[in-house]
Amino acid sequence: MPNIECHLELQHLTKTYRTKKTSKKALAGVSFTLGPGLYGLLGPNGAGKSTMMNIITGNLDATSGKVLWNGKNVLRMGREFRRILGYMPQQQNLYDSFTGRRFLLYIAALKEIPRSDAALQVQRVAELVHLSSELEKRLAAYSGGMKQRLLAAAALLGEPQILIMDEPTAGLDPKERVRLRQVLAQLAHDRI
Repeated sequence: MPNIECHLELQHLTKTYRTKKTSKKALAGVSFTLGPGLYGLLGPNGAGKSTMMNIITGNLDATSGKVLWNGKNVLRMGREFRRILGYMPQQQNLYDSFTGRRFLLYIAALKEIPRSDAALQVQRVAELVHLSSELEKRLAAYSGGMKQRLLAAAALLGEPQILIMDEPTAGLDPKERVRLRQVLAQLAHDRI
């Protein structure tokens, strides 16, 4: 899906966590602009990487600053932004009683993908992450790497224009790490 416009901009993003006794600045005036491509954030634990991703996705409020998609404030875009967003959190909080297929169909419904398209979308993303043959298994039977691939598949549903993935290859075996990196590299031509 080629995009005419595809720019993510962070303007002076700041996040301070406060308690009664202390305050900790996780982000201090972060600003940058990204166009189509594949980007990685590197830094030590506690550097604010996950905090920044959670602010971009709307899961956390910034103390100050803005996140813009093609010049529009993502907070004001609301559902419009969430429809073009694919997000893969670092944590694997999944419903163990769901099958892989049921989980992906549930995420497709949350993303407002029409029912008529959902089954094909689920099959497409399952193939991308090499999980097609595992979709009827309950998530309780999935290994950690399979759960990680399922979260990647969920993020890819709806062909998002922007993918935010927090440590997407953690827990994957070497073969699957290479496969996921290849998928992401192919997608990076016309999205972020």
